[in-house]
Amino acid sequence: MKKRIFSMAMALALAFTMNAGGEMKTMVEETRVEYLSEGIEHMSITRQTIDGPVEIDVLKIDLDDRHTDLKPVYSEEISKRDTLAAIADEWSAAGAVNGDFFNMADPAFTFGTLMDGDDIISSPNSNLYNFPTIVKAGDDFDISIIEPEMTLEVDGEVLPVAAVNKIGAFNGEIIVLNSSWGEESMGSNDTRNLAEIVVNRNRVKSINIGEDPVDIPSSGYVIAFSACNTEILDKFKVGDKVYFDVDFGFDIDDIDWASGGVNYLLREGQEGDYNNDVLGRHPRTAIGFTEDEETAYLITVDGRSEDSIGMLQSELLDFMLELGCWNGVNLDGGGSSEMVVDYYGKGDYEIVNNPSDGDERLLVSGLGAFDSHPRSSTVKSLEVYDAADKLFKGQYLTFDVKGYNKYMVPVAISDSRLDIKISGLDYKKDRHGIRFLESGTAEVKLVYGSVKCTFEVEVLGDVKEIYSAVDSISLNEKSEYELPDFIGVDENGNTATIHASEIDWSLSERIANIDDGIIEARSKSGKAVLEGVFEDGEIYIPLAVGSAERLIEGFENTDNITFVQYPEDSDGRIINHSKSREGGKSVKLYYDFTTMKPDDQSIAFLEFGEKGLLLQDEPDSLSMWVYGDKSDHWLRCRVTDANGVMYKIDFEKEIDWYGWKEVRADLPENISYPVVLNSIYVAEIYNDKADEGYIHVDGLRANYPLGCDDIELPENSRVEDLLMDVPEEYELKLHMGNDEEGNEEFYDIADSNGQPVCDNEDVVVVELSTLHGSISSYDKTQWDALLDLGEYEDRTIVVKTDIDHGSIKSSERKTLVSYMKCLSENNKIFIVSKGTDEEASIRYEDGMRFITYGECFTLYMADGEVSYDYK
Repeated sequence: MKKRIFSMAMALALAFTMNAGGEMKTMVEETRVEYLSEGIEHMSITRQTIDGPVEIDVLKIDLDDRHTDLKPVYSEEISKRDTLAAIADEWSAAGAVNGDFFNMADPAFTFGTLMDGDDIISSPNSNLYNFPTIVKAGDDFDISIIEPEMTLEVDGEVLPVAAVNKIGAFNGEIIVLNSSWGEESMGSNDTRNLAEIVVNRNRVKSINIGEDPVDIPSSGYVIAFSACNTEILDKFKVGDKVYFDVDFGFDIDDIDWASGGVNYLLREGQEGDYNNDVLGRHPRTAIGFTEDEETAYLITVDGRSEDSIGMLQSELLDFMLELGCWNGVNLDGGGSSEMVVDYYGKGDYEIVNNPSDGDERLLVSGLGAFDSHPRSSTVKSLEVYDAADKLFKGQYLTFDVKGYNKYMVPVAISDSRLDIKISGLDYKKDRHGIRFLESGTAEVKLVYGSVKCTFEVEVLGDVKEIYSAVDSISLNEKSEYELPDFIGVDENGNTATIHASEIDWSLSERIANIDDGIIEARSKSGKAVLEGVFEDGEIYIPLAVGSAERLIEGFENTDNITFVQYPEDSDGRIINHSKSREGGKSVKLYYDFTTMKPDDQSIAFLEFGEKGLLLQDEPDSLSMWVYGDKSDHWLRCRVTDANGVMYKIDFEKEIDWYGWKEVRADLPENISYPVVLNSIYVAEIYNDKADEGYIHVDGLRANYPLGCDDIELPENSRVEDLLMDVPEEYELKLHMGNDEEGNEEFYDIADSNGQPVCDNEDVVVVELSTLHGSISSYDKTQWDALLDLGEYEDRTIVVKTDIDHGSIKSSERKTLVSYMKCLSENNKIFIVSKGTDEEASIRYEDGMRFITYGECFTLYMADGEVSYDYK
């Protein structure tokens, strides 16, 4: 088994952070730390905020450690892009993040400064852009806006140089290309007529006008400008002496390196500059330094997804302050934000964050953390990661372990040399692992040579109930579905995760195969009952294979379709065309991406009117026929759900085929119906693919899964909760629901004589109201009432929501549940909501009880013990 371990056990803490701008409150923070060496730590931070989750990765770099370093990494040829993992590997970095803004077209270049000693990889940009430059000289770092002055002196005349290893419009400016640009210059083509002057050892070697690329000398450079500029051209002759001078405000002979950024976000502990081009919550990358400049932080923040909403620049600033940064620079973000780590120093880089484009973007530069500690293979310490803290008797004990040498450099360990010793509980060991035979707490000791470490695991009672968020499954023929994790419940209401692969599954009809928790639908449609059994727990899930489709647009005319393009000056259009897959006509969409701006995008939309195309009922996907042109462009659609949330959904990541092909776009599982289809579009984000062409679209359909409502299910096994009881005598009763006359009321707390209890210290009640399923949309200050609960211990906390807790906005529900889970370690937690009599139910999770009552919910305190009832 491959071991992938983190260096420290997971730390879970309740946190409340309000940044200076008042934008973000964090309810729960989870931090995982792993060492790459004594001088480099990788921190993975998950925050549940009131606006949604935020995933953060940090490389903490000890600059005072003589075996640790920080410096730029970049492509060997700065004009060519590559993945961050490949660039980091080229430099043998321990970890790296993406760097400065860059030109996404070919040839590529960084927008800001990039220097390695006195080698100018890319010159500073004009100070009009206010892009900061980080300069390292010895042990000192300086961050400032550079005003570059670069000149060429030839035959006594001084000529201004616009840039080194950057290109522009060549409207009068002079560009210098050195060997860091690549082996060859740009040369001339149909759209670019250049004069290129080769200088080697300060002498003009050749003058090339309107010719192919020329070799760039290693001890010289190429001067490039428009061949139409004869005034400049006439100043150069073969054999002339040429001197290239630069003034960046510092002596380039005295620096170690320099690297550009987007804005000087944190300046001497105070708010710095914001770049208006990168406003809003987005994925972020940044670098920060402590005041003593002994520690640096490389930071990425994921964004543009349900798992992480990103950060505002002000929130990023506040986070850097939390880390202890004194100065900080925001780097390129968005789809460029990325962090890679090589844990074992073997060039096996792992992308530790989640790039918003779903994959690595091709870059030109980054900032790397470097480690030169001795890579001794002698293990001096062990750390356990991902050990199950709770499991059932029928489950195998799982954990990962990582070894470290004396410099905290990760060392691969051999499974055969790892000895596992169990104490406290009886267990059975087989070729699959260890399973416990009784409930309680066990101590697990790991021994590797003379090195030991221990951890504890709680073994719960027999599983009595199994539940999941999946209440039905509908599949297309020949499709595959991986069952999610399930939750098991023992007789005391304790819960633990059960992986689908650990459950025994069977089907009432042979419409699919199921193995290791994966369902593979067969080629025929049908319906069946999926039965899962684990110990005494039984769960039944309806399964349907097959779908029905409805034609929603045949494209026989363009009456209800409009064409929109970006940029607006593009030359795209749509027409009806006789080439069709079905019916008489299709729509031929001409796209023109040749006007795409650098670091921008081009899009050609088929829009279905101002209101869009309303999709009837609840389809799970859209499909259509597309005649492709093998352009590798992105094919997507935009839909808006009942809550006004717009989703961008892929038909295909790349149009990589010629001819007709049926494509499919799956609607998100959490989408709220009814849904409107706004547009279908072709898009491109890479300048080197900015071409023009066309596709045909035909036969747009909405696909509807076979319903499962008519499948009769046996009853799932249920826990008989030991707390569910109505005592004859009690000191306190909390009642929620209808009064004696049947009218809806919120709650009251009374004693056994029906007298109100005012000074109650045992039961705490918080009510939450929502607007369109959102707690924050109704009133953000409600989260403050929840935060106040953090001071309580040994209390019974009841949170009453005005809608079913499962209907709360998913990101907020995750925050609410995570926060209440932390409180459940020292308190009894009930989360209740009003439903219909048919909806009355209870679900257990991590010591909490989620209850939907029809008529009422009642909680009792008798002799200090809690019991409850609902109906």
